[in-house]
Parts: sequence; structure tokens; C-alpha cells
Amino acid sequence: MSNKIAILIPAYEPDRHLLSLVAEIEEEQNLKDLPLIVVDDGTKEQTIFDQLHAKYSQLSAPGG
Repeated sequence: MSNKIAILIPAYEPDRHLLSLVAEIEEEQNLKDLPLIVVDDGTKEQTIFDQLHAKYSQLSAPGG
């Protein structure tokens, strides 16, 4: 049986640092094949999440 892990990032009112973190994870050879889950913890301003979704189309957005 293989163990499976994912990277989970809870994000409340994120800034550009979240974009940098996701980019670094995507570039890291040992991490890029792991599922990456970014959870919106109730942020009202969705700009950063919109930017993440535009750059990484494999991410799913609520209702999408």
C-alpha cells in the first residue's frame, strides 16, 4: 500500500506571498507531483485567488 500525501494551504486574506509560495511548490521537483490544495478561509477580496486560478488552470474554484 502506498502512502499518499497532499499539500494543504489554508489562506485567509492572502497577499502576493501566496502566489510566490505556490510557484515555488510547483517548481520543486520533489513536490510538484503532489496534489496542492489552497483553501479560502473566508476571504472577501478574491483577487489573489483569481490570479492563482488564472495561472494554474488545474485548480478548481468554488462553483467551477
